[in-house]
Amino acid sequence: MSRKRLDTDWLLMSVSKRHPRALAPYRRALVVSVEDTHERRTCLVCDESKSLIRFPTPFQLPPHEHGHDICRECFANHLDVEVDNKIWDQISCPQCPVVLQREDINILATPETWSKYEHFASRAALSKNPNYRDCFSTTCNSGQIHEEELVFTCRVCGHKHCTACDVNWHEHETCEEYQTRNSAQKQQEADSEAQVQTISKSCPNCNTRIEKGDGCDHMS
Repeated sequence: MSRKRLDTDWLLMSVSKRHPRALAPYRRALVVSVEDTHERRTCLVCDESKSLIRFPTPFQLPPHEHGHDICRECFANHLDVEVDNKIWDQISCPQCPVVLQREDINILATPETWSKYEHFASRAALSKNPNYRDCFSTTCNSGQIHEEELVFTCRVCGHKHCTACDVNWHEHETCEEYQTRNSAQKQQEADSEAQVQTISKSCPNCNTRIEKGDGCDHMS
């Protein structure tokens, strides 16, 4: 590559740092120009040939010491899946079973993935407190330290639940009234199931419950 092109690239990079908006249309061309000066490697995941600057720097802390054949974009996608599907402190490297350090995830994850990771890590730390409770709402992932009061009110979504009965808040009922009603309802359901078992049997072909002595359309 000519000295003139290198000088031009350096000038563009210098100006872009001081006036980022002025050179916005030229940024992509600048990145391509800079990448052309580097060696290339094929990503094992997306199978694209990319400049080495688009791959993570090698891990150098024992026992995690190796280079990378997976580009930053694919590495970030891997972290997104790991954070969504694994325990927060079990996020592993895509090329080996070693668990990644917090600093590695911070550098390689997208801002959205890092935010989720930090959320899960914070919840794990809080959950060690015996007074920590999760929100019972199915659409809320929050939790908080809650002491003594019978009614838990989520600071994020406002959902309420009873800390004594471990159920959604039973409005206009005391805990004793709720538990009595709930026990009676469960007993009624158990009695009904026992009655069904007594007067009916399962069809051997389709498992539909039929009255004893009667037949089913599937029985010949």
